[in-house]
Amino acid sequence: MLRDWNPQVRSSPARLPFALVYAGVSGLGSSTWVGRTVGAVLWLGLYAGSGVLLSHWFGMPAMVAFAVGALGQGLGTRAVRRRNQLTADRVSVDLGHGPGIRSYIDKRAPDDWLSPPMVWSLSPAMRVLAFLCRIIDPDPRPGERLLAIDRRLHLRWS
Repeated sequence: MLRDWNPQVRSSPARLPFALVYAGVSGLGSSTWVGRTVGAVLWLGLYAGSGVLLSHWFGMPAMVAFAVGALGQGLGTRAVRRRNQLTADRVSVDLGHGPGIRSYIDKRAPDDWLSPPMVWSLSPAMRVLAFLCRIIDPDPRPGERLLAIDRRLHLRWS
């Protein structure tokens, strides 16, 4: 079920927890949300069980090292993907496709409550949630992309 949803799960087991959390958060309200949530809980249980076995066989330091490595690898991969997307947007603006890309993102993007201007109008607890969602999201938020494109267009035209 999750392999069909996210092909990157196959490439690295360390990415699995991030893919599961992202699937649960992004699918909230959809008709398949319950199925994905049950699948996510089962996969996270399997992940936790393997951590317990690793702890039993090799000790607690090995389990902590595995968990920290998986966390670092997952966050690092997502940061690289966000940076690459923003770089691709910058190059498209430099090539003269800025207004078209901006229009496309603006039309396709849902209301982005996690974009930087909207986050500051939220309560402090929601700001923390927005920050955590931005960290685990594999792609930059549409509002973040639009701001970067606007900044680049402004630099280019001034």
